Order: sequence, then C-alpha cells, then structure tokens
Amino acid sequence: AAAAAAAAAAAQASDPRPFGYLGVTRPLWTTRWEANLVDPASAETVFLGNFSEKESAARAYDAAAMKARSTVYTGPHTTASAW
Repeated sequence: AAAAAAAAAAAQASDPRPFGYLGVTRPLWTTRWEANLVDPASAETVFLGNFSEKESAARAYDAAAMKARSTVYTGPHTTASAW
C-alpha cells in the first residue's frame, strides 16, 4: 500500500496538469482558482482572473487560448483568375 501511494505521488508530481486543467492553478494562500496563459507572441504570463470553480477557470483559459492563437480570415489569396 505504501509503494502504491508513493507511485501515485510521483505520478502526480510529474503531471503537467496537477489540478486537472491546463492553465489552472490554486495558490496555497487562497481557496480560489486562477487561470493563467502564456502569450505565444511575447512569452509573458497573462493573468486571466480568479474563479470560484476550477471548471470556470478552465473555460476562461480555453477562450483566451483560442483568441491568442487564432488568425483573422481575410479571404482567399489566389493569383489565378476565376474567368
């Protein structure tokens, strides 16, 4: 039983998502969940807010990640004429 508990603790320590969601953390000094995103353009950490539920923090992270990684569609870029 002790070996199984040690293996579970080691697996959790190496998990990139220890709280179950990417970009979601819970600091030791608070009971609220934080969402943070690393901006791909500037490599800076962007604080997205505090949330009472970790699922809400995960939704905020997902929305910000989609916005940060999206590009604006400006239409087809073809050089050939349709005529």
